[in-house]
Amino acid sequence: MSARIDFVEHADGDVFEVAGARILCHRLNHPGVTGGFRIESGARTFAYICDTDLNGEYLLASDLPAHSDSEHAVWILRLRQAARDLGHGADLMVCDTFFLGEEYDPFWGHSWPDDFLEFATQAGAGTMCLFHHRPCSDDELDTMVEACRVRVDGNLQVLAAREGEQIDL
Repeated sequence: MSARIDFVEHADGDVFEVAGARILCHRLNHPGVTGGFRIESGARTFAYICDTDLNGEYLLASDLPAHSDSEHAVWILRLRQAARDLGHGADLMVCDTFFLGEEYDPFWGHSWPDDFLEFATQAGAGTMCLFHHRPCSDDELDTMVEACRVRVDGNLQVLAAREGEQIDL
């Protein structure tokens, strides 16, 4: 397939437009560098907030300059706010949630469903889509989605990302 592909690295807080859609990029808390993004088009908003530990106490972004304990706390709050900036009022929020509570490791840089259930509810999201690369069976995934659905009120729809699925906003 012939194509010209340009990779463009964006800094934390960059805002730009593509085909009339406004895109906001933010740095997230994960080993190395990772980021999420928010796409606003017309009256609809999509947020991708993956590869991040929303509530962890460890600063996992290893490329940040050396810092004191007080600066550590400031960075944690800054990265948490970045996730909130991406997710607030999103019609569809794709979340890093395939690790269960008993699998959670505070040094991996990932969240678990309880973190994002609370986050999506507070953010006023319409739909939370569970996503991550950890392999699991369809039955395990269905059980995880159902466990999330029974814990939310009717204002938040919960589903799992599936290959080939299309969601109209």
